[in-house]
Amino acid sequence: MTSVCFFSLEKPTIASPKILSVKVGEDFPVSPNRTMRPFRTTHRVPSNGYLIYKQEKSLLPQFQNLTGYEIGALVAAGTEVHEKHSVPEMAYTGDTTFDCFLDPANADILQARILITEATYIDDRQSPAKAKERGHTHLMDIAKNAELFRDVGALVLVHLSDRYNATQADHWMRRCLPPWLISKTWVPTIARTSSRISIVDLRGFSSSVFLNFYMEHFVRNFLQYFSFH
Repeated sequence: MTSVCFFSLEKPTIASPKILSVKVGEDFPVSPNRTMRPFRTTHRVPSNGYLIYKQEKSLLPQFQNLTGYEIGALVAAGTEVHEKHSVPEMAYTGDTTFDCFLDPANADILQARILITEATYIDDRQSPAKAKERGHTHLMDIAKNAELFRDVGALVLVHLSDRYNATQADHWMRRCLPPWLISKTWVPTIARTSSRISIVDLRGFSSSVFLNFYMEHFVRNFLQYFSFH
């Protein structure tokens, strides 16, 4: 298991952002084919997470055995051959206790292709009860309820206490999580002795695979979802 340092932190430059008010459960368009929906989380102060849905389309069942030429002819004739559906693409909880995952209103975040959530505490020096008291999630909560994350595409655990380094994170993830969940879990950590971010890649291959996806589909595009003036 190795930690891969991949880029230096740079200060972002954003001038005069346009701030919009949104309500929990309300869909807000952020791009031509994406909407964002706030959902309730549980912290020591009122808090929300955010779920991005992507609008996709797939071929209707009755046309799936047709050739491309036949489908093209139907489209040219004005026949609707696709059905549209909304896919939970990325969820971000921010600081929260584990209770947000037990709320039926938040069921879609457990279907997200990428779920970014916190695991402030990961070892046995702090109890899950103490984590909840402080408004945070413990790795043991996730391990105990691992089946909830069966349909999540990738689980990204952030906001680890700075008492943990990459080696400790790797140890406790492997000790607590079942293999099938480890296979799709990433843990970004910031080393105390470095200004770079490192990824503990629990899948066993280059962390750049996740980095490229994460940067391309979230960080770099996130600002494009909003209007800044």
